Amino acid sequence: MMHSKFQYLFYKLRFLPLLTGLCLVVLGLTGAYPASATTAREYQIKAAFLYNFVNFITWPEASFSSPEEPYTLCVLGEDPFGVLLDITTENVTAKNRSLAVVRFAQIEDLEHHRCHILFISHSEQEHLDALIETLHQQAILTVTEMEHAVHDGVMIEFYTVRKKIRLKINREELENTGLKADGNLLNLANICDSKGCKR
Repeated sequence: MMHSKFQYLFYKLRFLPLLTGLCLVVLGLTGAYPASATTAREYQIKAAFLYNFVNFITWPEASFSSPEEPYTLCVLGEDPFGVLLDITTENVTAKNRSLAVVRFAQIEDLEHHRCHILFISHSEQEHLDALIETLHQQAILTVTEMEHAVHDGVMIEFYTVRKKIRLKINREELENTGLKADGNLLNLANICDSKGCKR
């Protein structure tokens, strides 16, 4: 029952009632991608997950310079969301903070910005080990859709089962940085470490 309620919470999100066709019109006008209805729907859901992670992850107080500082969602590498992530986070708050979206082309750019959530694009595959080493023990929630990345130290990995988006979580890596995940999020996910996953 808890699983079904939590899944409903994730999938019944604020912007998903927007028609996929409308999103595609926006994407077409801006020249942004994803280009197909199927891909757009996939990244709608993933963008909604990224937004909702804010509600189910607790960051150390030191992760914020002030009570007004927004949660910053960062995208490293080629951005697969186009405008979808911006649409999802526009004019919304979570835990009394607004949300900001920042995009980086390379690892070095992270040195000059604070990120609370970092989505690592497929384009960064060859730099993943160096990135994990750079971010070691920093309170940054790392997320990707690269296969098996959760075993290499990424905290959350998107994967697909029967056309549904699922989560793998490296709980040990997450908690070693001072982040705390809500039990409902952990119950929903496949818990993994460097050796494998529980289910």
